Amino acid sequence: MEKAGYCQFKIVDGTSGKWFYVDNTDFLTPFQEKQMSFQPDFILEYAHYLKNHFESQGHKNIEIYVESYVTLNGRRSTGYVDPKVNLVEEKESFRHKTWIIPFKDDIKGI
Repeated sequence: MEKAGYCQFKIVDGTSGKWFYVDNTDFLTPFQEKQMSFQPDFILEYAHYLKNHFESQGHKNIEIYVESYVTLNGRRSTGYVDPKVNLVEEKESFRHKTWIIPFKDDIKGI
Protein backbone atom coordinates (compact mmCIF):
# COMPACT_ATOMS: atom_id res chain seq x y z
CA MET A 1 0.00 0.00 0.00
CA GLU A 2 1.25 3.45 -0.91
CA LYS A 3 -0.26 6.39 0.92
CA ALA A 4 0.69 10.07 0.96
CA GLY A 5 -1.02 13.14 2.34
CA TYR A 6 -1.10 16.87 2.78
CA CYS A 7 -2.44 18.83 5.78
CA GLN A 8 -2.77 22.55 6.31
CA PHE A 9 -3.98 23.61 9.75
CA LYS A 10 -6.06 26.74 10.26
CA ILE A 11 -6.13 28.39 13.69
CA VAL A 12 -9.31 30.40 14.25
CA ASP A 13 -10.26 32.78 17.06
CA GLY A 14 -13.77 31.49 17.79
CA THR A 15 -14.89 34.92 18.99
CA SER A 16 -13.53 37.33 16.38
CA GLY A 17 -13.29 34.91 13.47
CA LYS A 18 -9.72 35.99 12.73
CA TRP A 19 -7.54 33.15 11.52
CA PHE A 20 -4.10 32.14 10.27
CA TYR A 21 -2.44 29.07 8.80
CA VAL A 22 0.26 27.10 10.62
CA ASP A 23 3.63 26.47 9.02
CA ASN A 24 4.08 22.81 9.96
CA THR A 25 7.85 23.10 9.55
CA ASP A 26 7.87 25.34 12.64
CA PHE A 27 6.78 22.33 14.73
CA LEU A 28 7.51 19.10 12.86
CA THR A 29 10.44 17.50 11.11
CA PRO A 30 9.85 16.50 7.46
CA PHE A 31 9.45 12.86 8.53
CA GLN A 32 6.94 13.77 11.27
CA GLU A 33 4.93 15.92 8.87
CA LYS A 34 4.86 13.14 6.28
CA GLN A 35 3.67 10.54 8.81
CA MET A 36 1.12 12.88 10.38
CA SER A 37 -0.45 13.83 7.05
CA PHE A 38 -2.22 10.51 6.49
CA GLN A 39 -2.77 9.13 9.99
CA PRO A 40 -5.91 10.37 11.75
CA ASP A 41 -4.62 9.83 15.29
CA PHE A 42 -1.51 11.90 14.51
CA ILE A 43 -3.59 14.64 12.85
CA LEU A 44 -5.76 14.89 15.96
CA GLU A 45 -2.80 14.77 18.35
CA TYR A 46 -1.05 17.54 16.40
CA ALA A 47 -4.21 19.69 16.42
CA HIS A 48 -4.39 19.40 20.22
CA TYR A 49 -0.66 20.16 20.49
CA LEU A 50 -1.21 23.32 18.40
CA LYS A 51 -4.12 24.33 20.63
CA ASN A 52 -1.94 24.05 23.74
CA HIS A 53 0.93 25.89 22.05
CA PHE A 54 -1.16 28.83 20.89
CA GLU A 55 -3.03 29.06 24.22
CA SER A 56 0.34 29.32 25.96
CA GLN A 57 1.08 32.27 23.64
CA GLY A 58 -2.07 34.08 24.82
CA HIS A 59 -4.56 33.10 22.12
CA LYS A 60 -8.08 32.40 23.39
CA ASN A 61 -11.20 30.64 22.07
CA ILE A 62 -9.08 28.56 19.71
CA GLU A 63 -10.67 26.47 17.01
CA ILE A 64 -8.56 24.31 14.69
CA TYR A 65 -9.56 23.12 11.25
CA VAL A 66 -7.51 21.18 8.73
CA GLU A 67 -7.54 21.04 4.95
CA SER A 68 -6.35 17.51 4.35
CA TYR A 69 -5.91 15.40 1.22
CA VAL A 70 -4.67 11.84 0.82
CA THR A 71 -3.72 9.70 -2.14
CA LEU A 72 -3.84 5.92 -1.98
CA ASN A 73 -1.97 3.61 -4.36
CA GLY A 74 -1.53 6.20 -7.10
CA ARG A 75 -5.11 7.47 -7.13
CA ARG A 76 -5.88 11.18 -7.29
CA SER A 77 -5.85 13.04 -4.00
CA THR A 78 -9.16 13.20 -2.21
CA GLY A 79 -10.39 15.03 0.88
CA TYR A 80 -9.47 13.16 4.04
CA VAL A 81 -10.65 15.19 7.05
CA ASP A 82 -13.88 17.19 7.09
CA PRO A 83 -12.66 20.81 6.87
CA LYS A 84 -15.75 22.03 8.79
CA VAL A 85 -14.93 20.04 11.94
CA ASN A 86 -13.21 21.85 14.80
CA LEU A 87 -10.60 19.26 15.83
CA VAL A 88 -10.26 20.86 19.28
CA GLU A 89 -13.67 19.37 20.11
CA GLU A 90 -12.67 15.86 19.01
CA LYS A 91 -11.19 13.35 21.45
CA GLU A 92 -8.96 10.37 20.66
CA SER A 93 -10.75 7.06 21.06
CA PHE A 94 -11.25 3.73 19.35
CA ARG A 95 -14.72 4.82 18.27
CA HIS A 96 -15.58 5.55 14.65
CA LYS A 97 -14.12 8.93 13.65
CA THR A 98 -16.98 10.81 12.05
CA TRP A 99 -14.65 13.66 11.06
CA ILE A 100 -12.85 11.46 8.50
CA ILE A 101 -14.36 11.60 5.02
CA PRO A 102 -15.23 8.08 3.78
CA PHE A 103 -13.12 6.71 0.93
CA LYS A 104 -15.41 6.26 -2.07
CA ASP A 105 -13.52 4.30 -4.67
CA ASP A 106 -13.40 0.67 -5.68
CA ILE A 107 -10.30 -1.18 -4.56
CA LYS A 108 -9.60 -3.78 -7.21
CA GLY A 109 -7.45 -6.84 -6.67
CA ILE A 110 -5.26 -8.70 -9.12
